[in-house]
Amino acid sequence: MTRDTDIDKSTARDANRAELLIDTSCQVVTHNATRAGARTDEVIKHDHRQRRGRADRQTEERRVQDAIEKDDLDNTFKELSEIDMTDLEAVRKQKEQIATEFSKQQRSDPSLQIGWTRAERGSNEYKVIHGLLYKRTKFETDTVNDLALVVPKEHRKDLLIISHDMITAGHLGINKTKDRLLNYFYWPGIKQDVANYVKRCKACQLTAPVKTSERAPLQSMPILDAPPMSNITIDVMGPTMNKTVRGNRYLLVLVCNTMRYVQAYPLRNLKAATICDKLLHAFTMFGIPSKIFGDNMSSFRSELMTSVCEKFGVELCYSSVSPNLTWSYRKNAEKFGRYDKKISTNEPK
Repeated sequence: MTRDTDIDKSTARDANRAELLIDTSCQVVTHNATRAGARTDEVIKHDHRQRRGRADRQTEERRVQDAIEKDDLDNTFKELSEIDMTDLEAVRKQKEQIATEFSKQQRSDPSLQIGWTRAERGSNEYKVIHGLLYKRTKFETDTVNDLALVVPKEHRKDLLIISHDMITAGHLGINKTKDRLLNYFYWPGIKQDVANYVKRCKACQLTAPVKTSERAPLQSMPILDAPPMSNITIDVMGPTMNKTVRGNRYLLVLVCNTMRYVQAYPLRNLKAATICDKLLHAFTMFGIPSKIFGDNMSSFRSELMTSVCEKFGVELCYSSVSPNLTWSYRKNAEKFGRYDKKISTNEPK
């Protein structure tokens, strides 16, 4: 009986101990959960504070930027309002004075009297606009209603010099010089005046190629079914050309075998790196060609040139005498050479 009682007491103590352990474990779990929840709330609050801080900083930056832009705009308007308009007014008066003087010269030129008479009778060919005499031409001019300004004798020689002798004019032939003038100007006998002036040009006479009576038989040219600048021929001109201020003595000439379009790049030397650099510039302008023709020049056959073309998928074709060089390139190369000689002829020694 006593033993049974001891067993019951031991069982009761174990049960109480187990309940105590369970209660303790629950309290620990609850405490840990509470601490974890508190930490989570703190992290969320900290993240919200960071976001608000970033938003506030961005708002402040935008406010400062808007203020700067507003100040810049205000300063710009202030500068515009303070511009001295007297210079513009002087320029406007000067232009009006020049136009008035030009109109007087038109009126006093005997060769233009028939134009004034027809314009005053309502002719559709001659028009008077702002006091100046214009003539409608069959050319597509860059002026309003395709009207070319009628030029009196006092200014014709200056226009011939500008359209033919200047460096930007290039000492072109009779037809191109005539077309260039007729885009903007007209006077009676302009075509004959242009022809006489070009024929008497000293630079053109000194550099004109010697014409021979031999004529090669006509041959059929291959027709290329290729997009523009996808099939090109390259070659180098020099060193017989005049050395520029930047030290350029050569020209890298690119000719589109489809359109016969010519593009030239100045070169200081014939290194492969220099030529590849100019070719990459051409690629950025016109696109990457599929085929390039060239002669057996060492720079064209260099490892660098080969690597660049392989990198871009360009086929290199070498030949001592390329059929594409016989017409398109050589014809344009002669033009470049003559132009260089004409420019050097006019330069002071």
